[in-house]
Amino acid sequence: MKEIPLSEMPLRNLVNILQKIPFYRDVYERDSTQLQLLLKHSKIIYLDPGEVIIHKGEIDFWIYSVVKGLLKVSPDQSTAPDHIIDHIPPGEMFGELAVVLEAPRNATVVGDENSKQTILFGSDFSPFGELEDFTRVGLHTKLIFYRRALRVTQKRLTCYHIDYPDFLLQEPTEEIEPFSGKQDSTEQLVYLHQQMTAMAQQLREWNRYLEKQRLERQQAYRIDLNDAGFNH
Repeated sequence: MKEIPLSEMPLRNLVNILQKIPFYRDVYERDSTQLQLLLKHSKIIYLDPGEVIIHKGEIDFWIYSVVKGLLKVSPDQSTAPDHIIDHIPPGEMFGELAVVLEAPRNATVVGDENSKQTILFGSDFSPFGELEDFTRVGLHTKLIFYRRALRVTQKRLTCYHIDYPDFLLQEPTEEIEPFSGKQDSTEQLVYLHQQMTAMAQQLREWNRYLEKQRLERQQAYRIDLNDAGFNH
């Protein structure tokens, strides 16, 4: 793994990277000074195949976006092929759930072996502070983040529902009424945070389910080997 401070990157290259990441592009279009603040807490990461960028159980405030390459997601500490439950393609944000929930990382993320090198853009989101604290990161920047994060999370949930149509959530989340207040307000930010929290809890339950499925398949495989006389 190689980390490059943004100060060492040619401006043209940095601009090209930021244009590929919807969140940073949107922030720049809204308020370039806010983008400058975020860039002070950001870096470029070059990840080789098999290298881990996020370990399950870690606690930090970093959120990443894939600039180039592909990542694999495991619901536990292992990066073995039979533990992989998802992939993260270029342009997609990841790591936001643990930051929003202020909780340990729920999965391990590793560079895919089919990608010669994966390039990531990472930012420390600790300057965001409390949800309704706009001292450093303004209201509109936080709204942009939550809207983008919700799109990513909804996409993941939709894919899981398609791939595993028979699974029902053990603890269905309450339906959140559509927002009817003032647009681009603190009230709307709180609403988006509530939505994000509910979806994040659903994703965590999906990950627990997928890990359970993997363990059951592994156990069945061992039983088949024993029945076939391959136990030692």
